[in-house]
Amino acid sequence: MMERVALFIALTMLIGCGGCNETKRSELAYLWGEQGKYPKRDSILASQPLQQRLQAVLGGRYETYMTNWDAEGPLTPKEQTLFAEGCVSHFCDEYGSAFYVDLAKDELMALMRIKYKVEVFREGEGSIDALPEDVREWVRDNEVMQGDTDPEPPAEESTGAFDWKVWEDAPDDWKNGLKKIKANKKMTVYDQAEQAANMPCNVRLARCDLNGDGQLGTIVTYSCGFWCGQLGCAFNVYEGGRRISLVDVIDEVRPGKGGVISSKGVLLKLKKY
Repeated sequence: MMERVALFIALTMLIGCGGCNETKRSELAYLWGEQGKYPKRDSILASQPLQQRLQAVLGGRYETYMTNWDAEGPLTPKEQTLFAEGCVSHFCDEYGSAFYVDLAKDELMALMRIKYKVEVFREGEGSIDALPEDVREWVRDNEVMQGDTDPEPPAEESTGAFDWKVWEDAPDDWKNGLKKIKANKKMTVYDQAEQAANMPCNVRLARCDLNGDGQLGTIVTYSCGFWCGQLGCAFNVYEGGRRISLVDVIDEVRPGKGGVISSKGVLLKLKKY
């Protein structure tokens, strides 16, 4: 009889402790059902508690983290982990953000790439020398450092504003300078702009010395269906054998020191072509 009672008590304890050896379910486990979706487009980055935990781990850098998340890839699963990344359109090698979730440990890691340097912000313990495979692939050969949650990088200062003129009203010397610059193998920038203006397309020009060398560069923008996309319209700069080409919200782009400041606040410098 006593043996039966002891066996009954033992079984009761085992049943009551059925979850004793189970790993506590991560509060980020809901993200597993979001795999394949796009974090910013599908509002995953704004979901809770992911957003709260990103804000906590990033501190004062959260706003920059979100600003640099523009173009993006889908939320990707691997065993018990999830990874997602975003970047500044046209400049993904220089500016981007990502997050990595380990569901087994209920740990979140946020990453920021700024000018070829990667900062790592993690909830759990761990060295920046021992990063998961997905994270190492994203870091590539960039320098890696512990993330600093306190200072927000200073915003790039604008050096002025563009004085726009529509193609029809722009001075001839502005236009004629574009006849010497190749847009592609078949057309000069002048030919391209003239063709676009006749589509019709809203072609605008501005002159500005971005390099500070006394030479005025020419900015050409195109606002029409063929030249515009989800992120904005074509914005091209030509100055002294250098250029900048991007797609952006035209009226939010400003002149900066050595280049232009995008609508995201990123300084894009003139490069040789």
